[in-house]
Formats: sequence, C-alpha cells, structure tokens
Amino acid sequence: MNKKTIFSIILTLALFAVYAVHLTKTRQPEVFKTQKEYKIIQLPIRVHVVKDINVGEIKMKNFLTEKKIRKKIIPKINKILRSAGITFKIEKIYFENATAQDLKKNINIILNATEVYSNNPYKNGGDAVEKIVPKENFNYNIFNIYFIPISAEFAAGITFLAAKDGLWASYATTFLYRANYDYGSGRYSLYDIAQISAHELLHTLCLSHAKNTLMDGDQADVNYLLEYQIIAARTQAKTGKPCGH
Repeated sequence: MNKKTIFSIILTLALFAVYAVHLTKTRQPEVFKTQKEYKIIQLPIRVHVVKDINVGEIKMKNFLTEKKIRKKIIPKINKILRSAGITFKIEKIYFENATAQDLKKNINIILNATEVYSNNPYKNGGDAVEKIVPKENFNYNIFNIYFIPISAEFAAGITFLAAKDGLWASYATTFLYRANYDYGSGRYSLYDIAQISAHELLHTLCLSHAKNTLMDGDQADVNYLLEYQIIAARTQAKTGKPCGH
C-alpha cells in the first residue's frame, strides 16, 4: 500500500466533526466577551478557495474574492474568536480547481447526503468532500481552510485531521452556498461562513461539540465560549500545532 493510499485512508477515517446550520437567522449573534482579557495568540492559516464547479447540469459559482476573504471573512472569524484571545493571520490565499476525478459523482454524493449533522463521512458527504478538494498547495505545517461553492439549502463545515510523513495537519472545509443566496447584499451569508469557519477551526484546536455555545452543532445564533473551552483552545494553540499532536 503506497503512501498516497495510506494518507487517503487516514484522512477519511479521521473525520472529526461536522457543523451544519440552516441559514434562517436575520441578525448576527452577539460575540461573547469574557471578563478576562487574554493575550492574543496568532496562528498562521492558508486559505484555499475552490473555483466555480461546472459538471453537466451542476453549476456552482464561487462568489468569494481575495478582498472578501481579507476584509470580511477572516476579520469576522477573528472577532468571534477574540474572546478566547485567538486570531488567524493569512499566510497565503489560493484559488484552485476542484479535483477532476469523479467530480460529478462526488458532488452528487454531497448534494444528496442523508445526514448533514453526522460524524459518518459516508452519510454527510465528508468522504466525497475529501476527494474533490485540491491538495497540491496544502501546507502541513500550518492551519488550512477550504471554501467550496456547494449549492445547498444549508451551510455546513467538516473538519478533518490528517497525518503524512510524521507531520500533523488540519483543515476545515466549509460549504458556502444556499440555493436562495442573496447576491445583492451577501451580508448574512458572509457572516454565516465566518461563524461556521470559526466553529470548525476550534475543532482543529481540540474542542468538541457542546450545547448552547459556538461549538453547538445545531445552533445558528450562538457565539458564546465557556471558560473551559477557551482554556483548552488556548492550551492547544500555544503548542503551535493542530489538534492531534
């Protein structure tokens, strides 16, 4: 069994958590402010944006630009995580094509996933996501996040943990689209993307799901982090390595 096959198996089996939210909220949730002021821990992140996906009748257009990522998405993520004293600094942004092999088949698997909120990669489409994300610019030494233009009535995020050649790495993949996306304003959709991304990035810092907090896999209007979650995330962040090492 070659290294590529071993890596693929590890990556598929290491599905860590899924976050899905039906995009029905009409306001941005309040950002929790702790009484304690934490010293900022800044972590490097490499951003991967999958370009438009057009396969047969399936046409999914990416609407994220570098400006939106730098001026809107990452700042919103950092605002949400500021209560924990954790921020992310962009190392580089890549605009990449989805992996071409069996693309139509895997997109259909994602669109027809039977369970959005599930730790089973075959039911939530996670296995198919892993197959379509490009990996040529993946950096195993820092945090990575992928944005994929999947058209759906919900937004969802999946966090994988992966190992290769003795190095640990993590990346969060976030489905961007809902069918009724408002191309006019995009305000709430951009915030949804940032909120889900913040949730997924906290998974890479070892936080698991917890009700009535940002780590609640069902809530769309909660950004609260409890003290024990903040301590756990900061402890992991200080190592300079993703969860699992």
